[in-house]
Amino acid sequence: LIASVVTSYILGMGMSAIACYVFLAIITAPGLVLAGVNRMAAHLFILYCGMLSYITLPVALAVYPAAALAKVSPNRVGIRAIRLGAALFILPFFFVEDPNLLLQGEIWEFLLPFTRIAVAMYILGCTFEGYIIGIGWLIFKGLSGYLAFAALIISAILVGTKNILTTIIGLAITIIILFLMFITKNIKYDILKKSISNYD
Repeated sequence: LIASVVTSYILGMGMSAIACYVFLAIITAPGLVLAGVNRMAAHLFILYCGMLSYITLPVALAVYPAAALAKVSPNRVGIRAIRLGAALFILPFFFVEDPNLLLQGEIWEFLLPFTRIAVAMYILGCTFEGYIIGIGWLIFKGLSGYLAFAALIISAILVGTKNILTTIIGLAITIIILFLMFITKNIKYDILKKSISNYD
């Protein structure tokens, strides 16, 4: 899968969606299918990975019109795009792990995986953006901040896995970390508020 990601990313640089998919379907999809990956999941995996080059450097074709509209440096927009789209690099692996996400089965077989992946992607998106509703900005500074950042990413991946036990563990880790960050943020706010009142 990692080799397919690298191949898809390289071939996706500067190619149209149709041409990229045709090349990847010939080169990488058969190997994934022979390795035991669901056929539909394999084709969507390579197509999705191939298109990610549109928002990531060094090519990032979608960055240039966005930079022109925003009137800023393309490199700045590209770095921002990588940050906002980082969760998308993990999403294709969920397709491979659980083909029920591709509507291959009954509707109730799709609802649980969809809910699980939606929660995982929400956690990843909030972590990479550094903001979550109800808590506000997540400050990842210092050793404890970097550890919290890594733990949130790992917990989101655990939430997205097919095993119910790892999903529960991932949710528990996420709740604990966010609760601690919420408490710490409120304590710092109270200290700042008291210091301002004392100054007045």
